[in-house]
Amino acid sequence: MVAKKEKRLSRQRLLPAVVLALVFVLATVAFACSSLDPAFSSDGAASDAELNNAGYLKLPSLPTQDNGYSKLCLTSATSRYDTHEEQACFIINATIRNDYSAQDPPPDSFPEHNQMGDTYFILWTTLYAEGKQINATEITNPNAIPVQGSPQYVFGAGQTGTIEIVMATTNQNVDSFTIKLVAIGGIPIP
Repeated sequence: MVAKKEKRLSRQRLLPAVVLALVFVLATVAFACSSLDPAFSSDGAASDAELNNAGYLKLPSLPTQDNGYSKLCLTSATSRYDTHEEQACFIINATIRNDYSAQDPPPDSFPEHNQMGDTYFILWTTLYAEGKQINATEITNPNAIPVQGSPQYVFGAGQTGTIEIVMATTNQNVDSFTIKLVAIGGIPIP
């Protein structure tokens, strides 16, 4: 009689463990499948667009700079189609690292005003489909300080952050994009 009772208890203990293991395996498989395409958005739309210019961003034409590149590094970017305030958009999450410092400040810095290595900058994004530029309007964060039609960002020395760039477009065929540095300085850009 004791053996039957022990078998019944063993099965009662085994069933929750099996169910838990099955749930864990299914969750792991679902996570692995979703991470295969990093540009897959939560709304089910995928974007295969490629970032064309990762690395240090080229400086706008400033005669004082000899190598032509800033110390703002565009380390990665992911993209997706979505809506923003009921408008069809192509959204880019760009990760930027500021390699400027107080000892090695950005262009147009005044040491008395920038003792922390802060870098103010403006980016410009261009979208492409089949090698042709797409008409798209940037409608990024309305709380950012708009300058020259685009928001201005500020990163401290050594800071890495992700910037969401929202481009209004109904074109669902974006296959590549570039992110360009159009203004940079150690003080807010006028």
